[in-house]
Amino acid sequence: MTLDLTVSRGTYVRTLAHDLGERLGCGAHLVSLRRLGTGPFGVDEALSPEARVGVTASDLRARAKAPAAAVGHLPRVTLDAEEASRLRHGRSPAVARDRIQPAPLSYTPPPEERWPLACFSPEGDLIALAENPEPGAEDPGTPPPLRLLRVFP
Repeated sequence: MTLDLTVSRGTYVRTLAHDLGERLGCGAHLVSLRRLGTGPFGVDEALSPEARVGVTASDLRARAKAPAAAVGHLPRVTLDAEEASRLRHGRSPAVARDRIQPAPLSYTPPPEERWPLACFSPEGDLIALAENPEPGAEDPGTPPPLRLLRVFP
C-alpha cells in the first residue's frame, strides 16, 4: 500500500503503519519514507547535489528563501530601531505582550506557557529568535525582557 500523508509535527508515520497493520490483522511496516516538504519548504524547490554542478553562488543566492520564511508559523514582533540596535549588541529588549503579533495558526498557547517568537527589524529582516516574556511577569509599566535564543548577524 502506498500512502500520501499530510501530517502535523509529532506524527509518527512508522507507528501509523504499525497501527494500520494491527487494525487490518495482517501486520505492517514501512518499506520507505520520503518527506516531501516541511513548512514552506518543498522537495520540488530543492536542488540535488548533481544539479548543483555548474551552478554559481549567485544562482544559489537567487534561489534561496529568506530566513523569515522558516519562521512564518511563529508569533512575531517588529522592534523599533533602538530596540533592534540593542538586540544586535546582545541586550534583550523589553516588549509588551500587546506588541506581539499572534502566529497564523489556530493554536494559541496559554499565556502561562513559554513559546518561541520571531523578532524583526523595522526594515523587516529577521534578527533574532526569542521566547515570550516570563509568564506572569507582565507589569503594564515595565514589560519584562525577552529571553534571547539566537541572534542573527
